[in-house]
Amino acid sequence: MAPPPRQIRSGAPWPYDLSSYSDFKWPDASSGLSVVLEDGLSFDVLKYTADELISIVSETLLATGLFERMNLDKEKMRKFVWTVGSHGYYHNPYHNWHHASDVFITTFTYLKLAGQLEGGRFSDTQLLGVLVGAIIHDMEHPGVNNDYLVKMRSPVAITYNDISVLENHHAAQGNRALLHPELNFAADLESQQFSEFRKTLLGCVLATDMARHGDYMKHIPDGGQWPEGEEQALLEFVLKCADISNVAKPFFIAKQWAVRVTTEFFDQGRAEVKAGLPLTPLCDSTQSRVKSQAGFINFVVKPAYTALSNQFPPLQICLQNMADNIKAWEDYTDEKLLQEIPEPERW
Repeated sequence: MAPPPRQIRSGAPWPYDLSSYSDFKWPDASSGLSVVLEDGLSFDVLKYTADELISIVSETLLATGLFERMNLDKEKMRKFVWTVGSHGYYHNPYHNWHHASDVFITTFTYLKLAGQLEGGRFSDTQLLGVLVGAIIHDMEHPGVNNDYLVKMRSPVAITYNDISVLENHHAAQGNRALLHPELNFAADLESQQFSEFRKTLLGCVLATDMARHGDYMKHIPDGGQWPEGEEQALLEFVLKCADISNVAKPFFIAKQWAVRVTTEFFDQGRAEVKAGLPLTPLCDSTQSRVKSQAGFINFVVKPAYTALSNQFPPLQICLQNMADNIKAWEDYTDEKLLQEIPEPERW
């Protein structure tokens, strides 16, 4: 796919050519899948190619048992994942297919550690919704944020009335892919099942808008225990946390993504200056990449994960990872970080 356009449009004709699917050589996913199943919290997606991740994501979906229990079309699922992975993401430093794969595997791992993949409090259609939502949650992300698109009066911002612009676009494009007759692995679900699947998927994708983070934090139940009947809200919170999970991973993973996300921020900052827009503080390349990490952990991620681990105690390891990472960052400067991990190449 071409580099990301700054002026993405919504509702364009079907943009993806599926004709090359028959030529796709599926990489062996067995070794990657074994790592996902045994130690998903330490799974490093950046060690794998995009094609390998297409295979690993597909096999991980099958490993949930959902496709057998719900009698879903496995071949259409594989073609759907191939379509999203090979066509649905741009080559941004951060918001790319590797990030989507990471969020999907993290969501799967959290649910697995919490004992929720079968026989838990969620229905199979809800589980399918959050997992597929993770796969599509940043589809066609242009590498700039909602605020930039709104200020630039981008067509997609106008389409969605400046409200959760990208998240609405990701959800719409993901659903358009899902409903394509060659890709709709859920076509045989009963109407009520499909409605629940779609409701879960849409809610979870829209929940990843960081502008709504404060609202989600305000509505965390007392003691971090979501009551029965709040499964939709809880799954939305699970995907929200998975989306910002880089800092809750082991440091060798966290520092790679720190370079990537700050690189993308700084690229936006340069675009803002070029367009005559006010420079967003996070996008100011004169600021320290390293110093921003502890603040993001302490004020954004740690409170969310404290609540999530109250609900699912096996996830308390994520809090320990964050504490370890804050300590590790004390020994780093931007220069040391970039010597170890250079900025990713631009496409």
